[in-house]
Amino acid sequence: DNNACQFISTVYLAEPAQIIYATTVSDYNSYEVSCNGASDGSIEFTSIVGGLSPYEFSTDAGANFDPAIIYTNLSSGTYNIQVKDANGCIETSVVSLTDPGVFNIPYSISNAIDCPGNCNGAISISPSNGVDPISYDLDGGSPQTTPYFSGICGDITNGSYTLNAIDDNGCTASEIVSLPEPTDFVYTPSSNLEYCDQSNGQASIT
Repeated sequence: DNNACQFISTVYLAEPAQIIYATTVSDYNSYEVSCNGASDGSIEFTSIVGGLSPYEFSTDAGANFDPAIIYTNLSSGTYNIQVKDANGCIETSVVSLTDPGVFNIPYSISNAIDCPGNCNGAISISPSNGVDPISYDLDGGSPQTTPYFSGICGDITNGSYTLNAIDDNGCTASEIVSLPEPTDFVYTPSSNLEYCDQSNGQASIT
């Protein structure tokens, strides 16, 4: 003041607590997206504390904010997620959603067809990126979980089969199965007659 007297006090300005939150993601047998190319993943913001409510949320690095806490129809990939409070304070983290990869069912011939018209062929299937258990069928027949089919006819007798598969996540795959089949024997018999009891007759097959 005018007498040079001084009074000093300390003023504390309250600071909001840091925004803390957790996320819950979809779970398809340890994958966040069920099948390769699917868009059925989800991210949910949970256990939100700190900052000043109400909160808004973003799954696209802050390009768009929304008060909804659950985001669905997501494909596999990396998501830069954010939570923003009423003061505009933002807390950021990263969430990754994965899928199983492309489901394939390549097969190998484990027993070749030996003779024309025989249906004794067999195939073994070596699936990749499928989630067990996997169900298989040939031409829509009875499903089975064993990756092996026997009693298969060849491409001449039957043509081709369609091998179908569906895994535990509902992912599907198919392959065309065709087993080579030997062609029928084609032959022409010919002979020369015996004359004068001289044992000079001949017979041949070509």
